[in-house]
Amino acid sequence: MGDFMPFTDRELAYASFIAFLDLYKGFDFLSEGGPVSIGEILDLLGKSNIADLSLLEYVSKDDLRAIRSYKLVDYYNDNDFTHSSGFYGCLIELDEQRIVCALRGSEPMSEIRHRIADWVFADLMLLNSEITIQQKECENFARQIAYSKYIHRYTSMAVAGHSLGGNLASHFAIISYKYGLDDFIEICANFDGPGFSNEYLNREEHRRGIERMQERMFNYTWSFIGALLNPVGEVVYVKANWEGKNFVTVHRLDNIVLDGDFVAHGKIGKIEQYIGDLSRKVDDAPDSVGNAVFVFLSVLVLAGYWLVEYMFDNTGELTVAGYLIVINLLVFLSPYLGMAEAIPIALVCILRLQKALFKEDSTLYKMAERIIFSLGDIFKMPQDYSYNLLSETLRLGLIANM
Repeated sequence: MGDFMPFTDRELAYASFIAFLDLYKGFDFLSEGGPVSIGEILDLLGKSNIADLSLLEYVSKDDLRAIRSYKLVDYYNDNDFTHSSGFYGCLIELDEQRIVCALRGSEPMSEIRHRIADWVFADLMLLNSEITIQQKECENFARQIAYSKYIHRYTSMAVAGHSLGGNLASHFAIISYKYGLDDFIEICANFDGPGFSNEYLNREEHRRGIERMQERMFNYTWSFIGALLNPVGEVVYVKANWEGKNFVTVHRLDNIVLDGDFVAHGKIGKIEQYIGDLSRKVDDAPDSVGNAVFVFLSVLVLAGYWLVEYMFDNTGELTVAGYLIVINLLVFLSPYLGMAEAIPIALVCILRLQKALFKEDSTLYKMAERIIFSLGDIFKMPQDYSYNLLSETLRLGLIANM
């Protein structure tokens, strides 16, 4: 590969952020066949008001100065129309030698086209499919880059993305050998994106790519999203800024903590680990279970953004309705989970509803009783054991409220 300046985590995080900006709207106007300064594009878009640049509010002045110095080389956009796949990727020049292929993650659920393209057919489809629609478009982008006239101007390349974009970045690296890009790629950074299903990993062309690339693939994980399914490459637990955040909102890219130009190492909590383990158990379950979970979650997503707001409060915590939905999903999955997995989820959900559990005539008390005794039937626990489990749950809830 020759001499080159290594890519830093900070640069790859910047590139992952840039992928969420619609810079192509300015690039098409300014480009004369070559790279265009991102600073020039931002200045044009800021004046024309044809692109949403609100994400820049989360960027510090120093970070923005660095981002403006980069150049946009190329892009692939299948995200403009209702029936598009939702895929968007861009190629960013850091300097005369180095480029980063950055892939966009899931966009806000407030728009129906994003709920369908990103959250259902890209995110949820990761659960039980060999390849998703956006992963196919990602391969088209790899082909576009490989057969371009500009690619030979550079000496090294990185691939990066956040959330769904991180999964797409990993996929790009895995299939890169098909287009002669594998020797060109120095590193792939998946910033808190999910891994892959067993179906994906068992596909022959994917196995071949994983063998070639896995030592250069890194999964920077700090929330439960990054713990989902099966990672490819090294898992690096990263320190995140939890101030004013919860286990949902901490997932955002701007919460990552950097130590100089590289990620600060940290750890993830038991809840995040547990959700990751649960996702892999669902993936290991019969196809009918994975399909049913996919349909269940798809209905929740497609029901509308209002339902998501109904499930979560303004801090991102689950509401009573949210916990009841989780409990119902648990009851459905419990035949496929061991007692060690099923019981703790039920207890956590019930304890989070604890304020309404102390009156034995309350609806939630009866629901808690029904759930625990149902789990007792599933795992053939003696009735006395189930009753003691319910009593202990309520006792712990009472202590927690004192």
